[in-house]
Amino acid sequence: MVATLVFVAISFWLGSRVEIGILDTGREVDFNTLGYIVGCFVNIAVLYRFLKADGRARATRRYSEWRYFGARKAVNILAFGSWSLGALHLLFWARDLTRP
Repeated sequence: MVATLVFVAISFWLGSRVEIGILDTGREVDFNTLGYIVGCFVNIAVLYRFLKADGRARATRRYSEWRYFGARKAVNILAFGSWSLGALHLLFWARDLTRP
């Protein structure tokens, strides 16, 4: 989860330096495309995988939570941060896509 948040945050700095083609349209956009995909879609898949594994661990009844700050709470905060940065990438992506 931390890796997705770091990738989405770093892609703001890489935004104008790397260009990526859009399928077979002949147009190119910057690094915001990957920031959008990782922030909005990969992030949700990683959150799902964590919650599934956490649910299995809790079912064993030998699960111990962090004392001051729960793992689920931390992952939810990281996921929301990554998702919101991905949404911001979507705005930049759409702006670059519709620019003449």
